[in-house]
Amino acid sequence: MKKNKKFIVVILISILILSLCLISYKHYLFIHKNIQTYYMLDSRSHYTATQLKDGNILIAGGNTSGKAEIFNPVTGKSSYTGSLNVNRFAHEALLLDDGNVLVFGGLSHPDLDILANAEIYNYNTKEFENIGNIANCQNKSHSSLTKLDNGNILISCDKSASIYNPKTRKMTDIKDMPYNGAATRTTKLPDGNILLLGRFVKIVEGKAEAIFSTLIFDTKKYVYKPVHQMNEIDFPYVIFSTKDKKIFVSKLDDSAGIGVFLYDPINATYREIGKIDGERICNAVLLEDLNAIYFVADNKYPSTPPTNNIIILLKDLFTSIFRHPNCVLFDINSGKYKHTAICPLDYKYSGKSFVIPNQKLLIIGGSSATIFKPNKNKEILIIDLKELKHGIN
Repeated sequence: MKKNKKFIVVILISILILSLCLISYKHYLFIHKNIQTYYMLDSRSHYTATQLKDGNILIAGGNTSGKAEIFNPVTGKSSYTGSLNVNRFAHEALLLDDGNVLVFGGLSHPDLDILANAEIYNYNTKEFENIGNIANCQNKSHSSLTKLDNGNILISCDKSASIYNPKTRKMTDIKDMPYNGAATRTTKLPDGNILLLGRFVKIVEGKAEAIFSTLIFDTKKYVYKPVHQMNEIDFPYVIFSTKDKKIFVSKLDDSAGIGVFLYDPINATYREIGKIDGERICNAVLLEDLNAIYFVADNKYPSTPPTNNIIILLKDLFTSIFRHPNCVLFDINSGKYKHTAICPLDYKYSGKSFVIPNQKLLIIGGSSATIFKPNKNKEILIIDLKELKHGIN
């Protein structure tokens, strides 16, 4: 009798394992049927990817050589372009009105020096030009670049802020932020002012206390004012502005999932319109034609870097086979979401996404590769939005 029970248990476990393998294989076939896969020339992490005026993508930093590359979504080919004057990562980049690209801040590689200098990528010459320090930043990860209506750039970092004029290449210091820290996400409001959300620090009874706040930068008076202090435990992941002036913010919501909020610029208040499962957003992009936000969420933080530890390697192998990110299409009208089978594997928070012509979504990979997937941080995926919508399960 005991032998029969053991036999039944073995059979059930075998069926379960076989089912999981079949599901993974079916998912693999579906993904590779509907996704075009290309590769960057270099492995990169914490890089910038900027869509140029011709539709090509400038990918800069986050590698060991300092070489930048251009990816052409039409041909699917990458080619090297000019090299950064300072090899950097965890920096910012922004497309300017003249078609050039401003690259700012970050950390130097391999010295890990905090950088406040900037470079301009010249669209015509395909070279980077060092333009020196344009802001005084004390923290590598707390900086943002925001284009104003007049073409100037608001640079926010730590407690300092500057206005950079790309035409004259001059910097103007502006009034300090009301808190130490910096905005991690910014967007333009309908009135032309700038909404800044982030993690800041204020001094309470002689002690530093982290707060999560909303600031407004007045683009006429060049001053900041705090308008709302968030009670949630984490800073915003993404912020989107739609063509009809709606502003959506997504962030953790008391560890009960990832909340999606609609921001009211008149009353400076947030209203939660929905929630998705997960603890961290790996990637997100606004798909206005679908009235949706495409989220790639994860329930765990990235695995450790490549190692020879057999336990970590086995864990990584198991994870790569059986665990997939939580990919959803979130409807911004109804506040509801559905899972989609079109789900890139292993995309961490350094990935980038763009909507490109012909109703397609382009996703560039990031983070660290593993011994089992050495090219995963070089992947570039192109997905047909129709297939993305049809791939709902």
